[in-house]
Amino acid sequence: MDFRTLKNLLLKHKEYINAEKDHATSEADVRRALVLPLFSILGYSTGSASEVKTEFPIDKGRNQDYVDLVIMRDGKPCIAVECKKGDISNPAWRKQLKNYFQNLPDAKFGVLTNGVKYQFFSDKDQTNVMEEKPFFEFDVTDLKDTEIEILRSFYRGIFDLGAVASIARERMRTAEIQNRIRSEMANPSEAFVRYIAQGFMKSFRGASAAEQTKKQFEQLQSTIRKAFEMVVQETVSKTSASSAGVGPAIQSQGEMVTTEEKVEGYHTVRAMLHGVIDLDRVICRDMQSYFAISLDNKWQPVCRLYFNSSQKYVGIFDENKKEIRFPIANAVEVACYKEAMIKTVQGHEEAKKTGAAPQSASIEESQSEPKEYPYRTWTTVSGSSIDARFVGIYGNTVQLQRENGSFAEFPKERLSVNDLKWIDDNR
Repeated sequence: MDFRTLKNLLLKHKEYINAEKDHATSEADVRRALVLPLFSILGYSTGSASEVKTEFPIDKGRNQDYVDLVIMRDGKPCIAVECKKGDISNPAWRKQLKNYFQNLPDAKFGVLTNGVKYQFFSDKDQTNVMEEKPFFEFDVTDLKDTEIEILRSFYRGIFDLGAVASIARERMRTAEIQNRIRSEMANPSEAFVRYIAQGFMKSFRGASAAEQTKKQFEQLQSTIRKAFEMVVQETVSKTSASSAGVGPAIQSQGEMVTTEEKVEGYHTVRAMLHGVIDLDRVICRDMQSYFAISLDNKWQPVCRLYFNSSQKYVGIFDENKKEIRFPIANAVEVACYKEAMIKTVQGHEEAKKTGAAPQSASIEESQSEPKEYPYRTWTTVSGSSIDARFVGIYGNTVQLQRENGSFAEFPKERLSVNDLKWIDDNR
């Protein structure tokens, strides 16, 4: 399911939830009337006992408990869902879900929900030990596009367990780092103050905390706190100027601004390469016209993300390192090109083994934007026609885009001679 279709379905679901939520007076009502419809939108057959189970039994020795809802995958529990009536921030309910998660060794995700707000949990450091904080949470009555993108990764037709688990771990690590940074910004620790000070104050180099006066330390701590504030204000000012106050920040006057969507695309690519390559080798670089994702260095491109205009593209490289650009709606649709990216990475690894020389010039030096063609009428050999613009040729397939944003694909032999000549003359 593409992003636009899912977003439209979720907007309708929002209207449904607003009308039904006050009538759900029990946990059973929440599960039946509010939660199951969402998983149905995500492509799960909620009427199938082999795919979605309610009141799933958990054997805990002498006692037996039941999970409200379990999503099955290959005959094993994959997602455990606990449905509650009321505020899901109750610590007791989170503890209950954690207990269920621990007793379901095959489960990879735990969900706590009241049908309106959802919290997604996973394990990170210890298998089947659920983390205390969710890696993803949202409100179905106030969904943001970035949240829809993440939710789409759970869609049954494209759900990649390893990839989503990798995204979850990445988001949890990022949240931990963000919290540490916020803590240091609010109240710089002694270790952080000493780390900063040793770079430019001789009196702090090799000296113990006892050798520093309390007044000297507190003055420097206050200075670091102010410096943090100034850096944040400067960053916000640049972002505001670039984005003009509307939507995500984009580049302006040669300034590159790494948007949340670009970062989401980078994490999606890393998740897809989980188990294929050491993820620490996957690097990114924000260029003026695109966001480059590479292996080790810029000589080994994995893909390019063109996210600086309303029509987004992902650039994939073939065996000859020729770039082919595919239109996408959002960062999550990058996952549709998983096989191509894995093949590209494997090609780089094979070239390294055989000692093949790298390209004579970096493939990232090109700054050209994807060309946008005019809308025109295309005719097939059978006489039918379509008003659309040319996007590109991928193999033997011609891809076109209608004015409403949807795409159409035709084998070259199905298009008229005049259309094929137009492509040759205008590419």
